[in-house]
Amino acid sequence: MMAARIAVCTALGLAALAAPAGAQTYPSRGITMVATFPAGGPTDGVARVLAQELSERFKQKVVVENRGGASGTIGAGAAAKSPPDGHTLLITSTGPLNYHRALYKSLSYDPVRDLTPVVMVGTIPQLIVLSPKIKAATLKEFIAYARANPGKVNIGDSGVGTTVHLLAVQVAAMAGLSVQHVHYRGAAGAHADVMGGQIDAAIAAFIPSAVNMKVGGVTWSERIKQLPNVPTFRESGLDIVSGLSLSLAVPAGTPRTVIDTVNRAVNEFLKGERGRTFETNYALQVAGGTPEEARDFLAAEADRLIPLIRKAKISLD
Repeated sequence: MMAARIAVCTALGLAALAAPAGAQTYPSRGITMVATFPAGGPTDGVARVLAQELSERFKQKVVVENRGGASGTIGAGAAAKSPPDGHTLLITSTGPLNYHRALYKSLSYDPVRDLTPVVMVGTIPQLIVLSPKIKAATLKEFIAYARANPGKVNIGDSGVGTTVHLLAVQVAAMAGLSVQHVHYRGAAGAHADVMGGQIDAAIAAFIPSAVNMKVGGVTWSERIKQLPNVPTFRESGLDIVSGLSLSLAVPAGTPRTVIDTVNRAVNEFLKGERGRTFETNYALQVAGGTPEEARDFLAAEADRLIPLIRKAKISLD
């Protein structure tokens, strides 16, 4: 009888050792969510809401770690090198997850090979915010102002090669403007300087405080509820619809069971009443979906943006 019990216990122990990491209880400890831009911007705001939600659902603390710099590639590179066990999550935009491989001559990681998308969280409309010191209150008026002052007008963004930088490049090209681009480590710095008059304009994703700024236009297909009097770029004569798309990812090699656990938790949140606060507070158009849909979206965005990068001859070491 004793021998039989020992045999059963041994078999169970061997089975536990043989089981893949993802089959064990997840998460088994606290989780770090790396946000690739500094505090105060839209990525940070969305990350903190998600972290709180996942903390409650997983009964483990999820801590946001802001690792800004190099247009998001510093944080993404750090996350890519983390153990692939699901205890490091990455929240970032399209570039660090895909098209930055065409922008940087050398990266510390391969966005496609070293990171695995988990779920697309959603897309936040982008804005052009104008300095209170310039005589322009709309995108149309800003274009006229920039044309009257060629080479003297500057536009801030959250970093070279970010979607907002590429949007600024696209605006200048379509409107025939000669402007100077001023690059920041994140949206918060650009917002602060445009409101203080240090720069003439800034392009950034919507944040709650934007309702108190002089916003000249939004890059959405229709006006957004938070800024009902602000025209779209299309209404202003530029056929541009774009946004800051945020996704969660994990290091490559993370077990599929872990990916599915996080994916399911985020999808349930986005579909629920609490998830709808994202749209209210951040104008975020929630997405959700499968890891494969997130991967396909990122690939499609790369196909759209890489030709723009090459045409503008943007390249970084």
